[in-house]
Amino acid sequence: MNGILVICCDQKNLLMIKEVLFKLKSQNIFYVENIDKAKKMMLEQHFELIIVDSTLSSKNYIDFVKNVIKVTNSQVLLMLKSEFYENIAYELEQMGIYTLAKPYNRTTLFNVLRMCSVSIRNINKVKNEINKLQKRLVALKLVNQAKLILIQKFNMNEDEAHHFIEKKAMDYQTTKIIIAKKIINKYG
Repeated sequence: MNGILVICCDQKNLLMIKEVLFKLKSQNIFYVENIDKAKKMMLEQHFELIIVDSTLSSKNYIDFVKNVIKVTNSQVLLMLKSEFYENIAYELEQMGIYTLAKPYNRTTLFNVLRMCSVSIRNINKVKNEINKLQKRLVALKLVNQAKLILIQKFNMNEDEAHHFIEKKAMDYQTTKIIIAKKIINKYG
């Protein structure tokens, strides 16, 4: 995991979190003691994961993580005292927030953070695939727009227009997208 913000004011829990993140080979980890400092950090940069150890008033932390999940693309792990956990965990999980009841041990924390890491990797894969598909869609739109121009201006059928663009791309050793852009700029 890369880009983690940890909000924790309990030194014992913070030490355990640091040890587990080290074992997971996490990078770019920032530690703050309270929500206000976390908000300032979040304005400056994006975090893949935000870990919130709610040691003080849990209502403030719950409101904070609900807001974070709505306005960012970050994954959130909220650690709650067990008396609050029972009442709120289901609602938070439905919003996409990971929850962990306190007290917890190293093994449990390690497993939860490992699951967060897997989720982040999967989300990043999906984002990359979406970006690739969006680029392909833009390319298809450009080529189709160029084909339409060739059909209208030069009375070609769709196959002829497609073949024309492919042939020009091969002749000039370039992509169909560049040829399509040239056709659009020249005749569009």
